[in-house]
Amino acid sequence: MKIKRMVKRLFAVASGATMLGATAMGALAAANLDNYPDMFVTNGTFDGLFVVGESAASVDNLAMTDIASSMKTTKANAATTTSVEGDSWLVETSGNFLELGEPISNISSYIGSSELGALADGSISNAKGISNYEQFLYFNNNDATVTFQEDDSDHAGYFYKIANNDQFARYYVDFIETLKSDSTGTTFTLDDIEDKQITLMGKTFTITTATNGTNGVKLVLMGGSSTDTIAEGETKTYTVKGVEYEVTLLSVATESSTDKVQFSVNGETTNKMADGDTDVLDDGTNIGVTSITYQNYAGGIHSAKFFLGADKIELENNQAMKVNEETISEANVNIGATFTSGDVAIDDFAVNMTADDDLYIAVGDKLSTEAELDEPEVLFTQNWDITLAGVESTGEEKVDLTFAEGNDQADLTVTLADGLASIPLVYDNSSSAEQLGLGEDDDQSFRFVFEEALTDEDMFIVSSKDPTVAANDANSYLLQYKGSDDVAETTPKVRVKNLVTGETYERSISTASGSSTFDLKLGGVTFNFANVSSAASDDFMINLTDQYALTGVAAGVGNKGGTSTNGTTQRFRTGQNNMVTIVANGTDTVAYGGSPNSNPNSYGVTLVVDDGDKMDDSTDATGTPDSLLNVSIDGSTTDKYLTTSTGGLASALVSDPADSDIQYLGANYGGKLTITAPESGPSKYELSIPKEQAHVKMYITSGSTTTATSATGDLVAVTVVDATKLDSEVASVSAQNLVVVGGPCVNTVAAQLMGNPTDCTEGFTPGKARIKLFENSGKVAMLVAGYSGADTRLAGKVISHRYNDANFKGMEVEVEGTTYTDATIGVPTVAVTTSLADDAAADTTADTTTQ
Repeated sequence: MKIKRMVKRLFAVASGATMLGATAMGALAAANLDNYPDMFVTNGTFDGLFVVGESAASVDNLAMTDIASSMKTTKANAATTTSVEGDSWLVETSGNFLELGEPISNISSYIGSSELGALADGSISNAKGISNYEQFLYFNNNDATVTFQEDDSDHAGYFYKIANNDQFARYYVDFIETLKSDSTGTTFTLDDIEDKQITLMGKTFTITTATNGTNGVKLVLMGGSSTDTIAEGETKTYTVKGVEYEVTLLSVATESSTDKVQFSVNGETTNKMADGDTDVLDDGTNIGVTSITYQNYAGGIHSAKFFLGADKIELENNQAMKVNEETISEANVNIGATFTSGDVAIDDFAVNMTADDDLYIAVGDKLSTEAELDEPEVLFTQNWDITLAGVESTGEEKVDLTFAEGNDQADLTVTLADGLASIPLVYDNSSSAEQLGLGEDDDQSFRFVFEEALTDEDMFIVSSKDPTVAANDANSYLLQYKGSDDVAETTPKVRVKNLVTGETYERSISTASGSSTFDLKLGGVTFNFANVSSAASDDFMINLTDQYALTGVAAGVGNKGGTSTNGTTQRFRTGQNNMVTIVANGTDTVAYGGSPNSNPNSYGVTLVVDDGDKMDDSTDATGTPDSLLNVSIDGSTTDKYLTTSTGGLASALVSDPADSDIQYLGANYGGKLTITAPESGPSKYELSIPKEQAHVKMYITSGSTTTATSATGDLVAVTVVDATKLDSEVASVSAQNLVVVGGPCVNTVAAQLMGNPTDCTEGFTPGKARIKLFENSGKVAMLVAGYSGADTRLAGKVISHRYNDANFKGMEVEVEGTTYTDATIGVPTVAVTTSLADDAAADTTADTTTQ
């Protein structure tokens, strides 16, 4: 069992990686027609071969062309949505979803019948009256959260971690009108409650035993898959979980004043059981007795009511719960009751459920199947669960800090207002160590535009508004000063290049104010510049002038330049309004229009997410913003290359279990930072940031549920490159994914899929075509074949135009009609086989086709 759970966990971890930006499609997609064409597509490219028979008619080629040309997939980085159908509650409210690092109790401290059908209200009626009750699941003591981390099996990914001994849930029943009973006999039996039925967490139980003992009230509940009353000597047959059981009541008798019964089940004799007892059959199935009738006289009734596939639960105040005679030490019971003159009134009861180890629930997995959960019975009634369906985010923004060959140049790649920018950030090209500068080299510096003067070829960033305030939604632009004309010329011009769009802006120079000025309009905002060196020669020095009066430079943070005082800090906004800060960690200061900081110890680069509009709760943006990138760039003390170190981030780094040189940050905002450290030189930083805060899709479920994942976004054509083959060119039918057009009569690959039938026409009907899937060794083949060529072509058109039809599902469908619009798509009228291996071994007359 643990092996199976581990396999599930490995796949779930892979699914978690998908939420971090990787692609997990292609052959991993389920082989089901309603998933078409995902099983044949990897990263937007067709992953397989289209196969047509060498001797086939031209219509088969037309059908293949129709299928290939119409195949579409969701555009890369499209959002995926995972949902759970059935009795389930998504952990969120109309105005608040579950975030990474957030406990369930932040969304709701408890749930009831409004959230989960299994928690429906109920009632018990006895001689003392009617007692109505309500059910709840509480999470108020649950501190578990979903974060990016490493589990005990050395897998890195998103996990819902429940720490050892932590209470993950509390089941609570509140009797609105107390459940009353007399307390009789030396055993203080609550006879008004015994043999009554109660429905808890969607399962109906019989209260076989109810007593008031030393610890307080004790209730023994029994339910099961099949229940009946059977007479002594009688034999009946029951089906439990698909297995038939022949049950005979062998005897009913009194032993030591206790009535007991004994059964034969499929020839196996049980132990003798009293009312409320259970026994376990050799196959693990429980049989339990809930009442015995023994009239010890001629003609008296000898019978027993029993459960087959029984679930027996013992609830005793201030004791551990017992399930089928096994003590579940992690489930503690509290039963509130009052005692008055021999009467007992039960007010409520609760089952507190705790973890018996550190539990890691991976994406796509659930608590009940977690490998380290030694006693799944801790989940009261085992009819509810916690499922981590996914961690979802949309609209990734990439930010990379990489280093050129030789590791003497750092480049920051980031999306700005008008597109993707590559900023030559820091260089070391001196003959001695630790001589750093901002930009490409000495001739193409990157300047902090407000305080520093710009010379020809210098690069700089301006912002439409103060970029230090997230609510401004500032647009930032990467520009380069491309020189100017001597103002003595007839129509002097200045040139500024947009390094993102490649456009060069040429502007006239005005001298009306007594200085040489020009303005540049970007995104509806005007930026004003003036000379800071003599304009009597070409390529004079300039600077941005419209932030403060010159005397106010040191008063505060710059506006459109996004620069702090003394020329040490540059701030700007990415396209998705995340704030980037570049800091020169030196001791020098720079006056307005002066030279750059010439002796920095190092440069720091940080990125923070501080925009409350991008978050589930605006309060998430208050206080210290989430730091998703924090790098210090320095020089080597002995060699001429750059080095890096990582500063404080929004959460702890997680090492890659397979490669100690790789670390990950999975911030609670979402996204992922990957840090790759080489043997020498600086580390590479690759950051992926979602457009909005990541959404944890956690479900509380009951009973049978199904999980579905769908992608939303624009559809684009699947890329098909060198993927068409004749049947004679395919060496193996299981070495790759296949779309096979035409039947066994004209396509040898189709014949192999169908088990090489003697009669290649058997199994097909005139006017009909079959679309059938086969699986083998992780690969998928889809056969598209009809009785005639026209039938085959119709099937190809149906795939091209109607693959989203509600009836296009399962492992095989049959197509009949004259056009794809009026064709019927339905279940096949021939046998269905689902694996290549099975087909090869099957009766070859079961599945055949023709052209």
